[in-house]
Amino acid sequence: MDDHQGADAPRRRALLRFAIIGDLLAAPPPKGELTNALKQLASKTWTLPDGAPVRFGFSTIEDWYYKARNATDPVSALTSTARRDRGSNKVLDAVLLEEAHQAICLMTRYGGCLPGARHPGFGLRGLLRPLRPR
Repeated sequence: MDDHQGADAPRRRALLRFAIIGDLLAAPPPKGELTNALKQLASKTWTLPDGAPVRFGFSTIEDWYYKARNATDPVSALTSTARRDRGSNKVLDAVLLEEAHQAICLMTRYGGCLPGARHPGFGLRGLLRPLRPR
């Protein structure tokens, strides 16, 4: 079972997911015991393919179980795909940014914002571009 070391990262993650839920797929728990079995799996610490320890939540493991349960190839069903919007830029347009800024100013306990002031969170991840003089 050592032949997956050369596989790509999504396939290795899928094999880990399958290893986690494989016993449930091979021998499903009695009726009413699935929740307990999933909670036990969620309480364990697992090792990622790169050696880092990780814990997975109950709902994550439950999603894996139901994805793989009726699949003809459970490992393929558990393989993640790249997002369709990967590599695209997500910057708010100026009008929406200004509306969000005004809404945040109204919600603050300190009263309204000063004209031209900006909420500090907008500077994160390129959401704020410098204003042009009017």
